Amino acid sequence: MKKLVVVCVSSVFGNSRPVYGPEACELIVGQMIVPNLAPKTPSDTVMVTEMGSTFGILEGFGDERYDQEFKILKNQIIPDN
Repeated sequence: MKKLVVVCVSSVFGNSRPVYGPEACELIVGQMIVPNLAPKTPSDTVMVTEMGSTFGILEGFGDERYDQEFKILKNQIIPDN
């Protein structure tokens, strides 16, 4: 498991224009995000990406998708108990 400290870069809902800045995302502090790459319906899709100092979350599908991009400030591995 990982603990990331991030700041929002941008978010996009559906086909709307992107919103930029640290207040653009709706990530909840302490939220555990679990990828769901084989959902029962496309709207239940949750994809998580991490590349270098960028972290992304894509939820939903098509016009109902919500895509958030973050800059990673701190990346910490949490040991299993």
